This record gives sequence, C-alpha cells and structure tokens, in this order.
Amino acid sequence: MECNEKKSVTSPKKHCVSCGKLFSCYSTKTNSCWCMTYPAIMPIKDDETDCLCRACLSEAIQKKMVDKLSHLSLAEKLSLAQGYKTKVKAIEGIDYNMEKGKYVFTQWHHLKRGACCNHKCKLCPY
Repeated sequence: MECNEKKSVTSPKKHCVSCGKLFSCYSTKTNSCWCMTYPAIMPIKDDETDCLCRACLSEAIQKKMVDKLSHLSLAEKLSLAQGYKTKVKAIEGIDYNMEKGKYVFTQWHHLKRGACCNHKCKLCPY
C-alpha cells in the first residue's frame, strides 16, 4: 500500500477508504507518510486504490498476517519474519495490542524475535 504521492503537504487530509475517518497523509515526492513506517509485508488488497487511517491499516495488516501465517509451517513463518527483524519501534496493532493496560505481543512480534522468551506469552508461536 502506498499513499498518494501527488498529495500536497499543505493539504494533508484524506478520508480513509475503509471507515471514512479524516486523517493526515504527508506523502509527497520529498516527504514520507507515517504509513511508510509500517511493514510492507504483503498487499492489503489487490484493488486498494487509496490510503487507510492508522487503525484500519493496522487492522488490515494484522488480519492479512494472521491469515498468511496460518497456512505456513513454523520454519516458513520464521523465514518470512526474519526479513522484517529490525530495531524499528514496535507498532500497536501489528507487533502488540493493549489488553487491560498491558502489552500483548502478537505472533508476528514473536516470530521477528526469532525464539521463545520463556515467559509463557499468550500468542507465542513456539
């Protein structure tokens, strides 16, 4: 997914194509939008023509990842995740979710980590 590169920095407001919410998109030829910090793991939709807000983009990526990972062996999951193992700040809705004020790391986060931490995590794939 890419933000519209022709969108002007002076007029950064867009409507989410999923929920209709108004949000900021700062993508131009010289500036990157916030969405460029999200992992470009796989296309969200083949027919997606415009941007999603943070909440809808996180939800769409998470749903797509859960579906994709459900069809792979652990070795295949690890292989896919290792390409995204970076020191980039964890993204809510992709790397973790908040439940009752506590961080719950996603299967994707654990796979990028590459090994079990032995803390009996709720979504541990190991």
